[in-house]
Amino acid sequence: MSTILNIGMHSYVNPTLPIVAELVRRGHLVTYHTFSAFAAQIEAAGAKVHLYPGGAMPLPDPPIPHALLEELARTTLGLRLSVLSDLRGALTGRPVDGARWPRESSMCQ
Repeated sequence: MSTILNIGMHSYVNPTLPIVAELVRRGHLVTYHTFSAFAAQIEAAGAKVHLYPGGAMPLPDPPIPHALLEELARTTLGLRLSVLSDLRGALTGRPVDGARWPRESSMCQ
C-alpha cells in the first residue's frame, strides 16, 4: 500500500504518475492526496484520489515567483491540520518513507 502526498503543480504530479501506475500494476493500493485539478490523471494511473479540502488548485501553474511563495504559505497553513488528520488515519501502523521529520516525531504517531 502506498500513500502519496504532493505539491499540487504539474511539475510535481506528472513525474510521479508512471511510478503510481507501476505500483498499481504490481498490486499495490495507491492513495494520492491532491487537488481536483489532478484527479483524472491520477485515477487514470490507477490510484485512489483523496482530495485536499477546498478542491480547486490554489497555486498558479506555471508558478509566478512572488504569488507562488505567498499562496504556498497560505495554502500550507490552511490545509495542514486537515491533511495531518487524514494522514494519521491513513498511515496508522504503516511505515513512513521519505518523511521530512524523524520517525519519533509526534507527527508520525
